Amino acid sequence: MFASLTDATNLVNVARVGPSPFAAQVAFVVAADAGVLARARAGLIAAGWDDRAINPLVLAPEVVRLGAGGDADTVMALGRLALADDPAAAAAYLADVPLEVLRLTATAPPPPAPLPAPPRTPPRSATDERGLAPAVDALEAAIRARLGTARADGLLLATAAQVSATLAPAGCIARLANCLGEVSDTVYAAGPIDVVLGGGALTLPDDPGDYFLVYGVNHEAAGLATYSNVVVTHWAKRAGVAAFESPAMVGSADAYLPDHPDRDRLFVVKVARRCGGAPYCLELPTTFPGVPLDQTLAFLFRAYLAPGAAVAPDPAALVTERVIHVTP
Repeated sequence: MFASLTDATNLVNVARVGPSPFAAQVAFVVAADAGVLARARAGLIAAGWDDRAINPLVLAPEVVRLGAGGDADTVMALGRLALADDPAAAAAYLADVPLEVLRLTATAPPPPAPLPAPPRTPPRSATDERGLAPAVDALEAAIRARLGTARADGLLLATAAQVSATLAPAGCIARLANCLGEVSDTVYAAGPIDVVLGGGALTLPDDPGDYFLVYGVNHEAAGLATYSNVVVTHWAKRAGVAAFESPAMVGSADAYLPDHPDRDRLFVVKVARRCGGAPYCLELPTTFPGVPLDQTLAFLFRAYLAPGAAVAPDPAALVTERVIHVTP
């Protein structure tokens, strides 16, 4: 079902020693029993770990079918990183990830003390960007004016509120549905809706007159997210193949709305087979890691970590991105 069982541990809430979450030595204990968790924690402390750097991840037996047999659930711990300040350091990290995983089995198990499912923290935001909707309307009008008589069809997208309601982990587990690896510190918008729902197709030919313009609110610049991005996805593989991230969005709307007071909180990016070195353009190859000419693509929009919180921004406070398909 690929549904999360706990809130995400991230740079805001990771238990650690010292002020910085980066380059900190931390431990995670995945456990379903209070006695087992206590023994693992005691063992780490005896081995020299500081108790402040130990992060429990709870698998509640009421939710997860435990065991090593064929009827047991498969669980995973998934780590993500993005926006490294030092690309060389990031490459070295990925080439030799400093992670060790141990499976601990008690030779004399303690009396059973099942852990309850941890409470989940709802998304929240200290601010609201819906007041920028008129600015996005003005941006669309400027884009369409620039396109002139070219055919420009808007794609129907699922809002972050719609996607969050569909990918609620408890609901996915209850109805045995795929939650697509949702996580508590991120909200998503996506589309086109017919592609996401499995009934549509969207391709991009090798034609300079055929491309997409993606635009909307830069959620980071608007104060709703620690960072946000636009991702072009090879839909059959559910693989992101090209991304445009919020730090790169700054200035991208200036050419369309040079005098608008909200232009610094907006963005525009072109998605094309060839960009020719043009700024604010994502080039989509036909070979790996791209999307072949006859394969369907889709767009995902992520807003990560509400500032001052360890969870995602409130999806209802976001203005959904927009996509125009320009064709000859």
